[in-house]
Amino acid sequence: LQSKAQASSSAFLPYVGLEPINNTAATSWTEADALGEIQTDLDNMLTACPNEIAAHLAKIANYSSTGFKVIRGTAVQIITYAALLHAIPGLTTVQKDDLYDKITALGIPLSDAFKTLNPSYIEGKSMRGWPIKLGTDTLEFDGYQGGHMIEAVSVTAEEAALRGNMTLATDLALKAAAAFHDGFLTSDKDRTKLNADQVLVYVHPDASSGRKNRYKGLHTDYECIKWPQATNRALTVASAGIGLLRAFGAIGWIDGSANTNLWNLDDADGNSLSRSAYVLALEDFVTKSFDFHQVQKSTERTGNSALDMYPGSDNTKWFYWRYRDVQGNCNLGSSDRPEDQGHMQHVLKWGGQIRALGKDYYSNADYFGFEAKHIRR
Repeated sequence: LQSKAQASSSAFLPYVGLEPINNTAATSWTEADALGEIQTDLDNMLTACPNEIAAHLAKIANYSSTGFKVIRGTAVQIITYAALLHAIPGLTTVQKDDLYDKITALGIPLSDAFKTLNPSYIEGKSMRGWPIKLGTDTLEFDGYQGGHMIEAVSVTAEEAALRGNMTLATDLALKAAAAFHDGFLTSDKDRTKLNADQVLVYVHPDASSGRKNRYKGLHTDYECIKWPQATNRALTVASAGIGLLRAFGAIGWIDGSANTNLWNLDDADGNSLSRSAYVLALEDFVTKSFDFHQVQKSTERTGNSALDMYPGSDNTKWFYWRYRDVQGNCNLGSSDRPEDQGHMQHVLKWGGQIRALGKDYYSNADYFGFEAKHIRR
């Protein structure tokens, strides 16, 4: 475990040491037991954060001036801080304040790096968000990279709203909403990266020939730009949609119960966007993310086959999850393979997020279709 943490530390916090779990024989823990097991690790992590904050601020400054692909790790760090704030029981007020300060210390500068390109080269139209240079000198509104930025700014907005800072929360949420609309929810086929089924693709199948040719000109090795992107990329955008809905819920925009006067959003062409219509479109997208992910698995049952490594008595149902990756291959499914741990983290994160969204803001963890029966340990 320590070796694994050290090997992956460049993407997250520097390695600060992991304490062994003591009460491993217990079948259940109290809240106090759980907090006690991670307390030292949490303290070490928070102590190490100041240097990490400075490094991430430097990356944001670098991105703002160059557009280079250097800030996805920063977005992940913000999302991680927010997850810790919600997921760890029994945090002290000081610890909660510390995590919130770290979220805003990075989330606000990341929001300030928001850009409007008029026009954006690939789309040929005005686009808003956090464009990235992906191995070329051209800024692109990439779904995977942009999804991380939108989620990071959205979780910062949610935390600000929960603390009562609605001015900050709405500023952040509206920037994230503008980026999500231009890149995904819009009906403009030259802008959106969602197909008719609301599945993430590189270019909409019905986009103009100019849009397709400009994308292919920069990415000559991407043959099948109309097919769904890899599973982890699609779920990154789904997580961004969930984060944005959470921000809306904290502000009061999901049901219009509060702060509707603070909603002020146009599309990229200057047309006013209705709050209620936007919420419905975003809810539909999150629901469709579950519908699509359901087909990324096959249902199997345990048996006597030597290939069956799933524990349990014969005829026990289990799910075989696939990693969809069609980059450079036009035969859908030909490059599917068993889901690996590195990519499965996106599935586990999204699964927890979509149920938490239902529970926290719709009073029903099953609201978006992901039910308790879909959780397997």
